[in-house]
Amino acid sequence: MPLFYSMNSHTTYKQVLYTLLLEIPKGRVTTYKSLAICLGSPHLARYVGTLLGQNEDLSRYPCYRVICSNGSIGGYRLGVEEKRIRLSNDGITIHNSTIDLSRYGFSSFSSISL
Repeated sequence: MPLFYSMNSHTTYKQVLYTLLLEIPKGRVTTYKSLAICLGSPHLARYVGTLLGQNEDLSRYPCYRVICSNGSIGGYRLGVEEKRIRLSNDGITIHNSTIDLSRYGFSSFSSISL
């Protein structure tokens, strides 16, 4: 996955990340690593998690649709059980605390240059 967004003094990682969240369709998930790659480096995955933990508008920015690269649920500001409920309400099947990324994974982010 190429770097889709170019960072400049007018754009913050947080703004770009939240824009990316809006692209994840209902019934699909992406990974912290996929979002990190969109921000410029797979090594930013933990930073992505930190930024998602600061999401104050959970109804607008669906950060519950972001999971770990191994398919495990990961964390959520309102708790893992609430994340499971929201994912299930989106039609996503969770088996043994994991999600099948080959079935539900999303990585087709738009190439918007900011």
